[in-house]
Amino acid sequence: VGFVRANNQALPHCQGRYVLLLNSDTQVLPGSLSRTVRFMDAHPKAGIVGVQLLNPDGTFQASYTPFPTLWREFLILSGLGRWLVRPTFPSYGSQVERGAQRIVGYLEGAYLMARREAVDEVGGLDERIFMYAEDVDWCYRFHQAGWEVWYLPDAPIVHYGGQSSKKRGGRMEAELYRSRVYFFRKNYGRFAAMCLKVLIYAMTLPKILIHGVLRSVTKGRRGRIVTGWKELRLALSSLETTSEGKMPA
Repeated sequence: VGFVRANNQALPHCQGRYVLLLNSDTQVLPGSLSRTVRFMDAHPKAGIVGVQLLNPDGTFQASYTPFPTLWREFLILSGLGRWLVRPTFPSYGSQVERGAQRIVGYLEGAYLMARREAVDEVGGLDERIFMYAEDVDWCYRFHQAGWEVWYLPDAPIVHYGGQSSKKRGGRMEAELYRSRVYFFRKNYGRFAAMCLKVLIYAMTLPKILIHGVLRSVTKGRRGRIVTGWKELRLALSSLETTSEGKMPA
């Protein structure tokens, strides 16, 4: 069924003030759930609240990020974001998220507590997004509807899958790019999505060639598995059909 569809099937049956979307690869630490509920009770404009994520060894794991822009996507795809604007890239940075409670762009979807009233207004997750951008899109829609999205650092949970991106295969990388372009097409328009596709092709081709040569010469000891050119084209070309017509809410 998948994470998105499974949650959408469950949402209509939720009767409480709040609903919690929780990944199966998480461990909610004592007190974290009650702290989140108390925060929601005290902040009636909070539509979604996310918490601090920890790796299994207790080290810090990024849990929120500003919304995607073409500039940010360029910095990520090129790798320049790791050095040029490190403090604004918590996914690459150190422990910049350990500070005070704050309103943020979007939250990683491992633990999302949403207000029932806000969910009724905004709707469920977009089922056209299989992975990697459903949380971005949902938080964006909450912002657009006037709800606040909050990060709560004093209610930590353990997220066992948080380092899986390091092991992401070529097919999943292509799906990541497809989801990002879909988000741009839906929320920023065709021109922005077209620019992102060009950027992805331009930045990904050298990576495909470099890692392909490294893996070939060293018999797989160097380089990493990245998306193939055909996989990438297939993933992005599928948007030509799925993005036509009225975009879903």
